Amino acid sequence: MNTVEKLQAAKTAQELLEVVDELGYQGCEDGLYIPCIDCTVHVSNANIAEYLGLDTDDAEEICEAYEKHEEEVDAHFLFEHKDDIVEAAKASDEA
Repeated sequence: MNTVEKLQAAKTAQELLEVVDELGYQGCEDGLYIPCIDCTVHVSNANIAEYLGLDTDDAEEICEAYEKHEEEVDAHFLFEHKDDIVEAAKASDEA
């Protein structure tokens, strides 16, 4: 199964996280970056705060909460942008 097929086959946020984790991804200034397919999933502190139900705009507080729930948060936002990730993988395969 190639990268695109693996990404398309992921039916849950956790499954997609596992596939993207195998590809290798990292946090970056703009959110989450998947270097092998040159794809950035843009995630802001406001996005994280909203997802975690935080009523704050304090970056340090949001960062602490994110660190406690990092896998869940990453999985959520990766899954939310699954179509973009699949498209980036397709473009990467074509290049």
